[in-house]
Amino acid sequence: MHPSQSDRQMPKHLDKVLFGAAGVYFLLALMWAFHYLSEQKQPKTEKYSPNPADTEFIAYLQQSFNVINQPSREKTLVNPQEKKPSTLVQLGESNPPDFYRNFRD
Repeated sequence: MHPSQSDRQMPKHLDKVLFGAAGVYFLLALMWAFHYLSEQKQPKTEKYSPNPADTEFIAYLQQSFNVINQPSREKTLVNPQEKKPSTLVQLGESNPPDFYRNFRD
């Protein structure tokens, strides 16, 4: 009778099929999300071995930290008058070396 209606007839339960497919997709996405989150909470059992350069640097840092944390020990001299300062040129020397001899005319 009406040929235009028969050509455009949609399945009766298309909305229910689409709703079911969307529901299944949503449940799969939730299962994936919970699985992903549960994997992150578990501690990793992988062993990490640093390369030799990192190991050497860590040892250096530990040594430096130990040196910093040592209590300061001040050495006191029993007779401070006996110690002479070790300098290259004594103060008050009458003939200091002539450092500018090569730069004169």
